[in-house]
Amino acid sequence: MELNFSKDQLNRLYQYAVALCGNRDDAFDLTHAALERMITINQVNNPMGYARTCIRNMYIDKIRKDTRYIHEDIDGLNESDVIDISESGFEDIQITKYSFQQCWSIMNIEERELLFLFFIEGYTAQEIADETDSSRGVILSRVHRIKKKVRNEMSDTQHDDNAGGLES
Repeated sequence: MELNFSKDQLNRLYQYAVALCGNRDDAFDLTHAALERMITINQVNNPMGYARTCIRNMYIDKIRKDTRYIHEDIDGLNESDVIDISESGFEDIQITKYSFQQCWSIMNIEERELLFLFFIEGYTAQEIADETDSSRGVILSRVHRIKKKVRNEMSDTQHDDNAGGLES
C-alpha cells in the first residue's frame, strides 16, 4: 500500500500517540510502527482511523507487557442512563500546567484517548462512538465521569495547596 499522508495528518497521528503514552520518544516509535504496519496492508477505507487503531493497539500491547491492563466495565450502561451534559464543561475549568499534569496522571488510556479525540481532534460523541464501536451514550457517560474526576482532582489539588500553610 502506498501511504499518502500529509504532514498535517502525520503530526496529528504523532500528537495522538503522545496523548496516549505521554512520552514523545514512545509516541514517535508507535507512529512509525503503525505506518510500517500499514505498508503491508493492501487497501484501507479509512487510513487515519486505521493508523490510530494501530497506535492504540500497540500502546495497549506495550502496557500489557509492563503491567496488567485494567479495563473499566461499562457494558451494562444504557443510553437512558446517560446524564445530559454540556460539551463546554472543561472550558470552564481553569487549569495550570502542574494541575494538568496531576489530572493527566490519574487518567487511564481510554480517558486520555477520549479527551484527545473529543477536545483536540474535535470529534463529536457520535463520531467517537462509531470509531470505537461504542454507543453515543457510553461516550457521553465517559466524558461526564472524566469531568467529575478532573473537578475532584482540581479541588483536591487546591485544598492541598491551601492546607500547606502558605503565608500571605
